[in-house]
Amino acid sequence: MLNKMNREFLDIRVAALFYSLILALGLIPASPAGAAPGSIDLDAAFSLAVENHERIQIAQAETEKNKLLPQKANSLMLPKLAVEGSYRRAGEPIEFEAEIAGFTLPPIETVPKEQVQGRFNLTQPIYEGEYFPLKRKSRQLIEGGLEYYSKTVQDILFGVAQAYYEVFKAKELLRNAQEILELNEEALRVARVKFDSGDLTEDVVLRAELNLTQAESMVIKNQNQLMIATDYLKRLIGLEGQLPELIPPPEKTLVIRTFDELMELALDNRYDYKIARTQIRVAETDIDVAKSRFHPRMRGTWDYYLVDDPSFLQDDDYWVAEVKLEIPIFDGGLKSLNLKEERENLKQAQLECENLKDRIRNEVQSALLNESTYRSILRNSEKKVRLAVKSHEILFSKFRFGSATILELDQAVTLLNSAKTELINNKYDYQVQLLVIEKAIGLFAETHVDKASSESPKM
Repeated sequence: MLNKMNREFLDIRVAALFYSLILALGLIPASPAGAAPGSIDLDAAFSLAVENHERIQIAQAETEKNKLLPQKANSLMLPKLAVEGSYRRAGEPIEFEAEIAGFTLPPIETVPKEQVQGRFNLTQPIYEGEYFPLKRKSRQLIEGGLEYYSKTVQDILFGVAQAYYEVFKAKELLRNAQEILELNEEALRVARVKFDSGDLTEDVVLRAELNLTQAESMVIKNQNQLMIATDYLKRLIGLEGQLPELIPPPEKTLVIRTFDELMELALDNRYDYKIARTQIRVAETDIDVAKSRFHPRMRGTWDYYLVDDPSFLQDDDYWVAEVKLEIPIFDGGLKSLNLKEERENLKQAQLECENLKDRIRNEVQSALLNESTYRSILRNSEKKVRLAVKSHEILFSKFRFGSATILELDQAVTLLNSAKTELINNKYDYQVQLLVIEKAIGLFAETHVDKASSESPKM
């Protein structure tokens, strides 16, 4: 039975070592080959994401579309030119005959049998009530579009930061799994020596081999988690091939501020709140647009005609100019209904802004409470690791000299692994929680967001 277990153990060890080798050599890339040279830090990852991420490019394209809005408003007051042509054929020409003082005049053709007519029309708006509010609305929408672009950049960069920290967390978890593997290898070596000398029974060796096999499985599992975290980060920043070496992010600390100070910062800097306030201004402008539709409209027109075979009421080459004034009186109530609808839209925008303000208050408060919780848990985890390391050292020494069982050593290794894993998770979760606070007050990656916004298309 021992020989069979040894063969299975050897097969697993060989498979694990071979997998680790090809992983280290990059023979199983998660994306197409073409490794990027050098190394990158978190700031470089942010820059790559701004340059390559599809959602940022989509938001940038939206700012390009918003740039057309003022031109659309200006088009209301620009002249309109049109050319028309017509061909008319009657069954028979219509003639008018007249007699004056007993004399019969020659027939006058009122409707010719065939006629070709061309018209050149020039229309110049003089007063359009919608022009001024639409012009103002276009500027507001451009401002809102830039705020949306900045929010998109910030959201993407926050995801990049989370993925960046996740890669380092996965690396530390893998390193811890390898250390636990080494502890189990040493425990197996000691067990075999003691078994060969007759101090231990075969079941103790089998137990040590089983523990080693489980430790190897954990190493492979953490290697896979590292590959997944790495691939996800590469996708966010738009890199193909092997990910360059990552420089560890600087450890962040909390700048102590009161809740009121953080809330004031959030309302001044959060892009979603800026967007909500812009939506209120747009809704107010939409009311002005609806009111402007009650205004009279004035325009001037100039028509130039060319007629082949004109009637007696026409000339073959003439023009007509006029000024039109249109005063709306009643349109079935449609304009009034639109005005009421826009007023309701304003109320809705105001309520949504207030609701967002309440959500921001809850986010800031929750972020502060979570930071305090993570900080306390992190201190507790550091203490647990110190105790677990000391406990394992004592029990391994006892096991070496025969005063502790393999089960007691297993328990010490399990506690050590659990404590170190918890510490790694809590350490990076605390760092991410500090980023959450920065995002909750709208100051996360503000330098990169401002740079991206300044380089985005503007009017």
